[in-house]
Amino acid sequence: MEVINCNNISVTFKNHFKRFKALDGVSFKVNTGDIFGFLGPNGAGKTTTMNCLLGMLKPNSGAVEVFGKELSVGSPVFKEIAYLPEVPIYPEYLTVFEAIKYFAKLYNTSISDVLIEEYLKTFQLTKYKNFSLKNCSKGMKQKVGVIQSIISKPRLLFLDEPTRGLDPITVKVMRDAILKLNSAGTTIFLNSHVIAEVEMICNRIAVIDEGKIVSEEETINFRKGDHTGYSVKFEANEKIPDYISVMSTTSTIVDGEIPEEKLDKFMKYISKSKAKLHSCSLKKSTLEDALFDLLEKEEEHA
Repeated sequence: MEVINCNNISVTFKNHFKRFKALDGVSFKVNTGDIFGFLGPNGAGKTTTMNCLLGMLKPNSGAVEVFGKELSVGSPVFKEIAYLPEVPIYPEYLTVFEAIKYFAKLYNTSISDVLIEEYLKTFQLTKYKNFSLKNCSKGMKQKVGVIQSIISKPRLLFLDEPTRGLDPITVKVMRDAILKLNSAGTTIFLNSHVIAEVEMICNRIAVIDEGKIVSEEETINFRKGDHTGYSVKFEANEKIPDYISVMSTTSTIVDGEIPEEKLDKFMKYISKSKAKLHSCSLKKSTLEDALFDLLEKEEEHA
C-alpha cells in the first residue's frame, strides 16, 4: 500500500524580479513499512519536498497524497503523522519534562510520568528535566524533538536532519528507537546529510539534485554500482603479483584489491608462497561511493 504518492510536483519561488525553480517534476512513492531515505546536496530541494508532503507548501503543479488524501491545515490525517523539523521551535518557558507532556497531549496521547521518566533516561535528559527549554543547548532541544516525534507512535513519521546536534551515543539511541517504531508498523520518511545513517536503516532511497529526482530504488541495489573484485589482506613472503592493486602496506601486512577473475590465481599464489591470508572479501560499494558517482555523472551531463 502506498503511504505517500508524490506525482510530478514543481515549485517555483519568486525572489524580487527573478524566478527560481526549486522542484522540477518530482515523483516518487513511499510504501507501507518503508524507511525511506531522501538524499541530496544542500539546496537540492529536500526540505521543500517535505514541506509539500506535509501540506505546508502547495506546489505550483502536480499533486501529493498521503494516505490517499491531499493534506491541508487542520486535516484529520495529521493525527496519524509526526514531524521533526530540522530546526524545531518550542514554547521555551516550558521545562523539558513539561514539553514532553505538552506534545503528548497535542496528539491526545495519554502518557504517564513514569513513561516520560523512561524516555528522559534513555535520551540522557533525566538531570535536565526541570530545565527551561530556553536554557537548554541545541543538542538537548533536539533530543526533546526526537522524543516528541515518537511518543505518539505515529503511522507516518517525517524526520528532517534528525541527528543534527546529537552526540554519537544519542544517535544510536535514536536509530534504535526508529527501528523499533518501524518494526511496530510506522513508515518513516527521512531527510539526512548523514549518509552512513541512511545506509544503516533505510530500505529504500531517492536522490534529488537541482530539484529533480535522479534515482529511486532499493538501498541494496543503489549501493551495487559498478564495483567488482575482492579486497584482500595478507602477509607476503614473495614478490607481489602485478594483478594485485596494493592500497597500503606495512612491514608485514599488505592491503590490496584484485579483479574478480583473478581470485583463483590469487588463492594459488597464497598457497604456493605459503603466505598468511588474513581476509578476502567481495568489495562492496558504500552508499557514499554510489551517491558521489551518481551526482558526478549528473554534473557531467548537465
